[in-house]
Amino acid sequence: MADITIQPTTKDTQDWECQPDINYGGNYRATPYGYIPFRRNTYWEFDISSIPAGAVISLAKIKLYCSYLTAGKSYRARRITGAWVENTETWNNEPAVTETDGVDLNGPAALGWYEITITNMVATARGLGTILGIRISDITNTSGANDFYTKEYDDDITKRPKLEISYSIPSGPTKLKTFNGLASAKIKTINGLEIAKVKTINGLV
Repeated sequence: MADITIQPTTKDTQDWECQPDINYGGNYRATPYGYIPFRRNTYWEFDISSIPAGAVISLAKIKLYCSYLTAGKSYRARRITGAWVENTETWNNEPAVTETDGVDLNGPAALGWYEITITNMVATARGLGTILGIRISDITNTSGANDFYTKEYDDDITKRPKLEISYSIPSGPTKLKTFNGLASAKIKTINGLEIAKVKTINGLV
């Protein structure tokens, strides 16, 4: 089992329903807000290329530092599937998201680190490529909101957004010593499959 922390985001921003053409990519905090017609969505992206291809992800959490608290909120996290640019994203051009592997949960109950478990979301994103984008929205139509530091926060860089992941690497067929004259340790693929994904070969497990 291995653990890695990816910090900070590669990009993050928020948009605002009542200022639909304004970009907030340079803000040091992002604020999900659900009160219509003043809603705000937040966007977070991580480079997950440090997770080895074929890894089995057992746990993944996005952690955001809450600097201003309004308790009793409900949040919705969805994986971003559309393209977006940090310094041009707005309410009117927000990227598409998917419901697959989405998470609905309570907002923060205290100041400090707030975490969302997104294991399946990270596994899906790594299977598709090396980028994970997440939209976090407040789905509570009430006033009050929570502020979270973005990668632009400079007073304490340890409080910037982070992604924590635990994973393991499947070993492949343990009894296979050689294949086509190569030692098993040097084999990367068999018949187009990564060695970690091969369960049996010539009857060996």
